[in-house]
Amino acid sequence: MRSMQRVVASALTIGGLCAGGASAQVLFQDDFENEAVGTVLGAPLIGSWSEGVGSGSAGVVVVGSPALGTRSVRLARESAPPNGPSNADLRATSISGAIVAGQTVEVKWSLNHEFVHNFNNPMQVAIGHAGSASNNDSTFVTFSDVNGSNYAYYSGPGQFGSINNSFVKPSTNTPDANEGKWDTLRAVLSYTQLNATQLSGTLDLFVSINGAAEVQLANDALLQTTTVPSDNLVTLGVDESTAMQVRFVKGPSSGLDFYDNVSVTVVPEPASMGLAAMALGMLVRRNRK
Repeated sequence: MRSMQRVVASALTIGGLCAGGASAQVLFQDDFENEAVGTVLGAPLIGSWSEGVGSGSAGVVVVGSPALGTRSVRLARESAPPNGPSNADLRATSISGAIVAGQTVEVKWSLNHEFVHNFNNPMQVAIGHAGSASNNDSTFVTFSDVNGSNYAYYSGPGQFGSINNSFVKPSTNTPDANEGKWDTLRAVLSYTQLNATQLSGTLDLFVSINGAAEVQLANDALLQTTTVPSDNLVTLGVDESTAMQVRFVKGPSSGLDFYDNVSVTVVPEPASMGLAAMALGMLVRRNRK
């Protein structure tokens, strides 16, 4: 009996070590709490930020409200003051190691949308290779202009090949009297090698509307086919072939959007339980001899 107890204890220890070793790897993260309020965007906690040349002086602004924590980033696309001229174009670039064949990556962000004109795709989030200019992305998540402006996403194989509209409406906040409604979106991308130079894979997409339980919008949807960059480096100093870019832009005449809690995380393979079971079998077999 004591021998079996020792076997079980040893197996549980091994299982715990395996489970502890399979931790998620964060490759980009920012909650804006360490950044100063104003038009100069600071460095994220992990990774790097950059802006498109058309962002203008107020296209991307760190603000103190509304907030999940305290601070968030505001995106504006306006032709006239006080927020324009601006054409918001904010790009989060992960450190190397995000886009790898056989790997699953979770991209997460929270959105606060102020309703002015809820058309022309207020939220536009392109997820793909570093350096993509809407030409090398794995998917594109947005508001559709059909069904009364609901969440939607693009699937492959072509870039912007097929739009998939849902019936899930985003939260909307009243301009100048923001009620603090935040939606949280979570895109899970599983990459596969298509050929020597291209990647494909599948997308699962989830949304939590203002803190409610998650609703699944995409289940194993086909990713847009991407080409692995061949020059290996970008100006931000990361390996372009494996770094991920999450690009936030806005449609025209679509009010203000606020983003918070942006992250890119490698999801570990669920292999620890299998390893623990194998270890238990080996220990039991050895104990019986």
